[in-house]
Amino acid sequence: MTAGAFCAGLFPPIGDQIWNKDLLWQPVPLKIQPLKNDRLLLTRGCPKFNQLLSEVLESKEVKDSVLKNKELYDYLTEKSGTNVRNPYDVEDIYSTLKAEEGINLKLPEWTKTVYPSQMEKESARIFTLNTYNNDLIRLKGGPLLKKILNDCQSKMDGKDDYKLKVYSGHDATVANLLRALGTWEEQMPAYNAMAIFELHQGDPDFILKVKLRNSSTHDPYDQKIPGCPDPCNLTKVQELMAPRLPEDLDKECQVTDDGSLEVMPDAVQP
Repeated sequence: MTAGAFCAGLFPPIGDQIWNKDLLWQPVPLKIQPLKNDRLLLTRGCPKFNQLLSEVLESKEVKDSVLKNKELYDYLTEKSGTNVRNPYDVEDIYSTLKAEEGINLKLPEWTKTVYPSQMEKESARIFTLNTYNNDLIRLKGGPLLKKILNDCQSKMDGKDDYKLKVYSGHDATVANLLRALGTWEEQMPAYNAMAIFELHQGDPDFILKVKLRNSSTHDPYDQKIPGCPDPCNLTKVQELMAPRLPEDLDKECQVTDDGSLEVMPDAVQP
């Protein structure tokens, strides 16, 4: 849906392409990967990711946080009729309420004491939990970041003539990508949130600028990559990000025969 809306704005019909003067839209073909083949945004199954995330959710820090917010969890369980156990359950309810509010539906009275502020703060934690450590970053945010950096390198080497490449995913796609880059601040991504990577020709190296558009009423926010001077050249970004990029995603998604997990190297610290 997001990709379709983007293309509708990018390619408005002109002349004899206009078939309805009240609807300036024309069909634009989109290339969509089947879920089972999606290796870029990682919507397909990844056993190691599932196991690592389960370990994070069972960690003392996360359990202590849930205990600290027990009153909220108990209240949502009682009022929603679902078993609210962790931030993911809170976000499920929060996103439903936000969508209903967006189309001017009247929300239940019980939501007034917890929505939006209290629920939003707890819901935002899922975007940190998905990429809680370097192993999770490699699996969740690393694949797309690797593709973008490889595309930038191809452009710098004169092997790529594209001026624009667009990837359409979900709110978590943006959060995971910027978490991998080290610039994401815990927050709820707005509708139509967008990460922008700009490659500028420099001397002698190319410069990479990253922005986050998380509001329709504010210009995109510049993202400062930890450990990288401003301006930040592509070579330095590649050096900093190397430990966060998967070498063989299929292999790294596997759980070893004895049930243990291969430990990935720590990310470069700024």
